[in-house]
Amino acid sequence: MSAATYFLTTHPDVLARAAAEVRESYANDDRISLNHDVQTPYVEAVLNETLRLFPAAPVPVPRVINKDGEIIDGRYIPPGVSNLAYSFCPYTCFPVSLYHLSVPDLKT
Repeated sequence: MSAATYFLTTHPDVLARAAAEVRESYANDDRISLNHDVQTPYVEAVLNETLRLFPAAPVPVPRVINKDGEIIDGRYIPPGVSNLAYSFCPYTCFPVSLYHLSVPDLKT
């Protein structure tokens, strides 16, 4: 939520549109509750984009290479090898593969 707050406060046009959508969704203050089903697609899109850029759990996601092996960053990875993919790196890290630092080239 802190990332969403940061992005909204640094993009006043987005904040204004999101606030307008929420205000238009309720007839009056008495209608605001957790039980009121309200559709706010723009606010939902803002939150989804924030979570895409800054996932709630910035931990690596484990992945196992399929039965045929795969080519990742130009290197063959044999089947059954597990690796970790950091979900936030595509948006915040330099496009550098660190794979070659820890695993030798395993061509078959």
